[in-house]
Amino acid sequence: MDNIERAVFIVGCGRSGTTMLGAMLGVNKHCITTPESQFNMDIYRMLPDFDASKALGILKSHKRFKIWELDISDKEDFLLESRDHKEFIYRVVSLYQEHFTPDKEANIWIDHTPANVSKCDMLLDIFPEAKIIHIVRDGRAVAASHKKLKWGKHYMPDMASHWFERVSLGLAAEALYPDSVMRVSYEELVLDTKNTLKRVCSFLDIDYSDDMQRGDGFILPKYTKAQHRLVGAPPNSSRVDSWREELNPREIEIFEYGAGPLLRMLGYNPLYTNPKRIKKIEKLAYRVKKLAKRLRGEG
Repeated sequence: MDNIERAVFIVGCGRSGTTMLGAMLGVNKHCITTPESQFNMDIYRMLPDFDASKALGILKSHKRFKIWELDISDKEDFLLESRDHKEFIYRVVSLYQEHFTPDKEANIWIDHTPANVSKCDMLLDIFPEAKIIHIVRDGRAVAASHKKLKWGKHYMPDMASHWFERVSLGLAAEALYPDSVMRVSYEELVLDTKNTLKRVCSFLDIDYSDDMQRGDGFILPKYTKAQHRLVGAPPNSSRVDSWREELNPREIEIFEYGAGPLLRMLGYNPLYTNPKRIKKIEKLAYRVKKLAKRLRGEG
């Protein structure tokens, strides 16, 4: 039962393909892909001096652990025997693997919590044997994906800043920890899936198999099925440039005003040579629209 030996953290700006890659890697017989695990770093932050009893209390009440749909009521003694934070988390993952994929002999945990891109230094302190995959996607496609979600960032200046910050954190991690952090682009993963997965598997020291391209190695929790409806199917190349239709020209221009330099550096060619910033009247229109949605109970 206590079988997890190392971790792989897939990080990046949300809606960049972290779950998709996690579902591909989860097909490997040695890997178990779990739902996002925000509780991992929350427990670490709240308990600088590890205490298994307190860690268990935080875990049981954490809203993100409830999404795992894992009953640990008869396994608490197993968790309470943990000697440190890493062992505690690995044991939680072991219980998930035992419950959802009992026939699998997995010893590698695949975590795809995007927000961990801001915590790479801490992750490698806690899990020194871990590998980190930084997945990068065209920021305009990320913005288009957020636009479809009730909780997503719909205001283009905020979305541009958010993408710029998250990607920059990932690039910093790559520079600081070149042996532990690898970059993968969403576009390469979708358009050249086989070769990209082979490169990832080599970095992780796991075997590649063609069935990983199916992307069905992750059991979607009920809570995230709507937002991850494309997970579990092979990559769809049409998604790469769909942002061109899903964002209007002005939204693209405003995004490029905020994030154009980083788009260019990463090989994503901006459409506007001299994009114009958002106008006051556009800011006001956005606020009115947001207020109207709130009054209608739409978010």
